[in-house]
Amino acid sequence: MEMAIDREDFDFEIFEDDNFTPAKKTKRLCPQCNSKVTGRPNKIFCTPKCHKRHSEPTRNSYSRPTKRRENREFFDRALRLGEQHYRLPPIQRLGFIKDLIDHARLGEDRQ
Repeated sequence: MEMAIDREDFDFEIFEDDNFTPAKKTKRLCPQCNSKVTGRPNKIFCTPKCHKRHSEPTRNSYSRPTKRRENREFFDRALRLGEQHYRLPPIQRLGFIKDLIDHARLGEDRQ
């Protein structure tokens, strides 16, 4: 036996609640770059590039003693070269830079 369904009553019962509020979608942010993530509901990163960069280890001076030493040596050398450059009279500075470039192009000093 089939029961007859009154369609008008059925629709009224579904939307009877006036306090119905749709569920708010939470704004998803990429953990790498903090931009908005769009697409499938389980997508975590905004782009494949962000996914790749997130899995790479960070190499900064705060977390790695080796990188801290490399940065210290690099900036110390740059500071010393700058001091030597500005101690020279302005006429000789161009020759100093040319000598540095020639020395670097020889490949003797990789830094």
